[in-house]
Amino acid sequence: MSFNPAHLTGKKTDLEWFLNFYTNSFGGDISVNNLHSFTGHVSHEGINDNVDFSGVKLQDITVNGYYVFNKRKFSYPAAFTQSYIQKRSQGSFLLGASFSTGNIKMPANLVNTDKGYDIRRINMTHATLGAGYAYNYVPGKRWLLHLSALPSFVVWKNYDLYSAYRQEKIPWRFLDFSVTARFSAIYSTGFYFFGVTSVYQASYVKADEKISLTKENYKARIFAGIRF
Repeated sequence: MSFNPAHLTGKKTDLEWFLNFYTNSFGGDISVNNLHSFTGHVSHEGINDNVDFSGVKLQDITVNGYYVFNKRKFSYPAAFTQSYIQKRSQGSFLLGASFSTGNIKMPANLVNTDKGYDIRRINMTHATLGAGYAYNYVPGKRWLLHLSALPSFVVWKNYDLYSAYRQEKIPWRFLDFSVTARFSAIYSTGFYFFGVTSVYQASYVKADEKISLTKENYKARIFAGIRF
């Protein structure tokens, strides 16, 4: 069980749901977001307009999966769920796939046809395939450090832009990509363990010289636990 400190202070009311599943052979994570706590600006011809972004809404679901080749010597659960103990440094090549679907809705105050930005909604769905590498470093009996990166190319997508008068479909490009990176640092002593884990997800899709979409999502978790 975990909680977001920003929710307790009332600074954020966004819905963010995150589920991880790790085994030595395969695993992944599911991220569900309903976000509306946005700030930012709109740029037109090199001039930034300060506008209210509180009405922007992002809803999306992202599913990532991985397969480990060196499953006998390398353990993802040792770095993220502490259900295994890695005693020696070891790495592994990975295969990965992901699927993401969602939309962004713009409020009326962000629509200005005179300045050329009148996008009302963007529907986003894509699937990726890729390969990467993960490594568990054990510098001593009590420490475990993990770092992995899984870049992927978009193999299928369906992106639609809706404005006041038209619907435009963003064509598929070979250079559209995404990446999932993970980090963890674990300290164990006897039955007790402490640590931090982080998962970073990003995708980049470009339509032409005028329109590109970059979506980033990263979460960090600080924890302490006891092995029974």
